Amino acid sequence: MSQNLIDLQLPAESLAAIDDALNVLESHLTALIALTPDQRRQLTKMGDKSEAFCRQAVHVLSENPGIMPRNFEVANLHRDLTALDALRP
Repeated sequence: MSQNLIDLQLPAESLAAIDDALNVLESHLTALIALTPDQRRQLTKMGDKSEAFCRQAVHVLSENPGIMPRNFEVANLHRDLTALDALRP
């Protein structure tokens, strides 16, 4: 039984457009950092319950900034959550 599931031919114009699009993405995503596979495995994953907790924590910390130590930047936490919301769709 022969399976030929992929038959893809991309014209040169399409390849050039794809390359241009990737260059645009790379130029706009300069703030991203590369993590090693070990670093990615060690990261805490954020599921539905932990995301709800983080959202509630941002809300509580925004209303009560004195709860955390002075060197904790609540604005950075809020910015990260906003970035997550912007990138998710």
